[in-house]
Amino acid sequence: MVSFLGRQSKADGVFNPTLHAYFNLGQSDDILDHSLLINSQKHLQLNAAKIPTGRLVDNQGPFDLAQHPNLKAPLARLKKTSKEQGFDDVFVINCPHTGPIARLKDLNSNYELTITSDRNALVVYTVNQMASNLHLNHSAKPWSAVALEVQTLPNSENLTSLGNVTLLKDSYRKESISYQFLRG
Repeated sequence: MVSFLGRQSKADGVFNPTLHAYFNLGQSDDILDHSLLINSQKHLQLNAAKIPTGRLVDNQGPFDLAQHPNLKAPLARLKKTSKEQGFDDVFVINCPHTGPIARLKDLNSNYELTITSDRNALVVYTVNQMASNLHLNHSAKPWSAVALEVQTLPNSENLTSLGNVTLLKDSYRKESISYQFLRG
């Protein structure tokens, strides 16, 4: 479990912490044999600058990971249809929810990662482009890992319908993200 404690002392502020960790649960140098289930029916529409517009869009096509969680087909489609050539998107978590908000699983090794939190968003980024001179423990190539960033919906400080990230002067707030690693 990762916990963040925010304290605001001099003026009201914004508190929306997350953890930017990358995951590849298998022995392969890509995540094409991973499945990703997200407790989500919608994602945020983003403008050309990747800023949320506030509009919620139904998860269809490559975003429908509830029906088609294997990442191989959605990534192949996004490679052809998106500027990023993969995921760089914000999924809206169904609220209220119980249990994990996401499950990442390597279909070969059966290693599984579950993520639990009471936050309302999951940013999914599939390492779509990497510099060839980056030193890793495997080759640097697209889709070598996936970042799963739990947070309150981005731009909520401007669009309050997306959530509350305000931390009032002289107050505290704790946010937590729980990761559980399993071998299925």
